[in-house]
Amino acid sequence: MRMSPLLIFAFLLFPHKDIHAQSPEQMKDPPEDAEQMRKSQVKSLKVYKYDYDEYTLQANQVLAASKEYDNHGNLTEWIKYDSKGLVYTRQTFKYSLQGTCIEELKYNSEGKICAKNSFSSDDQGNVTLKIIYNPDGTVANKQSIKYDKKQENKIEEITYRPDGTVASKFNYKYDNKGNLLEENETLPNGTTYSKTVRSLNEENYVDKQLQYYPDGSFKSKEVYKYNTDGLRTKIVRYNKDGTFYYKNTYYYDDNGNKVQETEYDSHGAILYQYNYVYDEKDNLVEWSSYGPNDSLLARWEFSYDKKKNRSEWKMRDQFDKPVNLYKYMYDYYTQ
Repeated sequence: MRMSPLLIFAFLLFPHKDIHAQSPEQMKDPPEDAEQMRKSQVKSLKVYKYDYDEYTLQANQVLAASKEYDNHGNLTEWIKYDSKGLVYTRQTFKYSLQGTCIEELKYNSEGKICAKNSFSSDDQGNVTLKIIYNPDGTVANKQSIKYDKKQENKIEEITYRPDGTVASKFNYKYDNKGNLLEENETLPNGTTYSKTVRSLNEENYVDKQLQYYPDGSFKSKEVYKYNTDGLRTKIVRYNKDGTFYYKNTYYYDDNGNKVQETEYDSHGAILYQYNYVYDEKDNLVEWSSYGPNDSLLARWEFSYDKKKNRSEWKMRDQFDKPVNLYKYMYDYYTQ
């Protein structure tokens, strides 16, 4: 299933890496660069939304989101607000002395708990048990996770129903360098539900990925290409009969920043194209998406403060008219 380019957000966090689709709800509060915020010792963040009337910025400031962090850079509270500035959802997070999350709580607009997750970890901080609760406090399911002897790679993940029976099971295999080579999902009766196998090139990058149906028959193949810096330049996917399905191509600047990504359909025609522009500090300052016939779909512009944290985000529509402006206000542990 293809996602609209307006639902794509992960480039805000990782502009050099693959894009992942996000939900419309997340569009209202795009993710920040968590690692940069940790380095700059952010204590709290408030995001304000402004609207435009044609090209004129309105003065109707509305609080869209707020976040609180501990002095280790861990997110402790995340509040999202509706269009009137009222609390829509609130999430809180608790951490162990090692800094691993041990509990997540989500509250609705009435202040009632609507979701809860709890976590247990090993000495290396790897999550070994995740318990997901229903709104009434009963257990929805449990996920048990095992790692290799070095406690580095996940080798097994089992999800249990409330009655203790197995709902699903995943197993992972790696080479002696820790590269994931195989992933298997099995049903409770032990039969294979899906299987993914990866191969590596001489530079130790994944160059091929094969997927199989439950009966073991071939499902699809993806082939990956890279440049001399190890950055992925092409993904080509083929159907089970070997026919071409789609292709993504990527281009980068001399600093390794992704500057263009293009998606092609099964006929080789362009579906979407994404362009990226950076400043002299490698901050992403503009992202634009285009559809077939080079038609503009959206353009986003970004500004940053002296600590390299995002200070403004402006959305433009398919007519290149400004729609919304988000301003980010930070409080730091150290100024």
